[in-house]
Amino acid sequence: LLWSVVEDLRKREEMTVFLTTHYMEEAAEADYVVVLDGGKIAAEGTPLELKKRFTGDYLLLYGVERAQVAALGLPYQPVTDGYKISVPDTETVTRLIVKNPQMFKDYELIKGKMDDVFLNVTGKKLNGGNEK
Repeated sequence: LLWSVVEDLRKREEMTVFLTTHYMEEAAEADYVVVLDGGKIAAEGTPLELKKRFTGDYLLLYGVERAQVAALGLPYQPVTDGYKISVPDTETVTRLIVKNPQMFKDYELIKGKMDDVFLNVTGKKLNGGNEK
């Protein structure tokens, strides 16, 4: 409800809203994001710009053999019912589909997330709250 009220005010009053959050999924909805680390600006840009600069995408490919995935020459790992392949960007996936259409009967492309941006920008690790 809070976010819908803020968004409604922003549009209706044509105002700029500055918000701070520790939840990167909230930042993903912003027009512009500034990542602070230790009180200093570590990165800034639109969510898409930040994701392109600081994360990669993942391709989940199903119904293929390990040898086919290995032949793509990209880092991968087995997952339930398929393989998770690290790709630098969507353009790379498009080239793979054009070059290997027989492999792409069942797949998902997952863009990097703002959480990944924060972790990559700050060098921090998720540690389950054990940090002191």
